[in-house]
Amino acid sequence: MFSGQLHQQLLADQIANPKLSSIWAHLAGKPDGDRATLLHCNQWMSMWALMHRTGVMTRDALAETVRDFMSGSVGRDFWRQARGHRTLAERDRFDIRFNAILDEQYELSAGPDDPWPAA
Repeated sequence: MFSGQLHQQLLADQIANPKLSSIWAHLAGKPDGDRATLLHCNQWMSMWALMHRTGVMTRDALAETVRDFMSGSVGRDFWRQARGHRTLAERDRFDIRFNAILDEQYELSAGPDDPWPAA
């Protein structure tokens, strides 16, 4: 099992058993449904990153998909919470470009009451 598969399996395990996600400080104390939603968003984000990295998803297709994701408050809430970690974890130009696309779509979708995600 490669790391991407392992990551997806760990996320799925935490969605199936909410107590497992309590090891993460940013998820502790959140209702089970909110934790599951955030973990599910992370699964999608990880898949889109892999698809973009491998060329399966073009920049335009990624932007369109993320635009839809960010059009809802759940997507924007997730990005506000995940952006700092994803930025710290950037390892190459693909990660930097991926995060820049998400930032662009967040900015286009955010309402006046949506704060800019922390770095």
